[in-house]
Amino acid sequence: MKISSIEDDRRDKDRSRLTMDDGSIYPCHKELIVRMHLKPGMEIDETSLRDMVNADEKLRAKDDAFTFLERGYKTLEEVRRKLTSKGYDEDTIDSIALLLEDYRLVDDERYAKLYSSEKIRKGGILKIRHELQAKGIDKATIEEAISSMPPDAEKESCRSQAEKKLALLQKRESDEWKLRGRLYGFLVNKGFSRDTVSSVLRELLSADETDMD
Repeated sequence: MKISSIEDDRRDKDRSRLTMDDGSIYPCHKELIVRMHLKPGMEIDETSLRDMVNADEKLRAKDDAFTFLERGYKTLEEVRRKLTSKGYDEDTIDSIALLLEDYRLVDDERYAKLYSSEKIRKGGILKIRHELQAKGIDKATIEEAISSMPPDAEKESCRSQAEKKLALLQKRESDEWKLRGRLYGFLVNKGFSRDTVSSVLRELLSADETDMD
């Protein structure tokens, strides 16, 4: 088989279109054209053509992964899911995953610690743990990230959220018992443990009226 022409892809400046003498067309990354010294009139056998297609697949996957990472720091599983949604096969995804890890472009341990330290300001450990699991981070890495936070981080966050919510509830709710119940439910829904919530409410409110256990 012979390459009849090589034309730029109008929709992607990094890609070209190879037209063969049998009329078949193969999209190809420009980096690959240079690497394989491809040019019009060149003979290319089936093995070389298959290698070109496979290499092009990996280059496209790498570009898509990099574009995805430009939007923000991601977990390895999030990148895998993104590439899967674009139709890449497992071998291609595995090779890109190794590349990203080698270059430290994806680091689940670092991600888990950064995520935990940021999210603890607005929610509790239970919520953080659930969200990290949903992002594909393994349990051991999650627990390591959580244990790296200051011991009182969750309680301080819970108290901060409780004080803000209490100020709002007191403007609308006159029934003290309902107010405390709504505050308790609000904090639990934020992912704070029931023990942490009860402890904070005992300190924040009257001890004899705030034991919600």
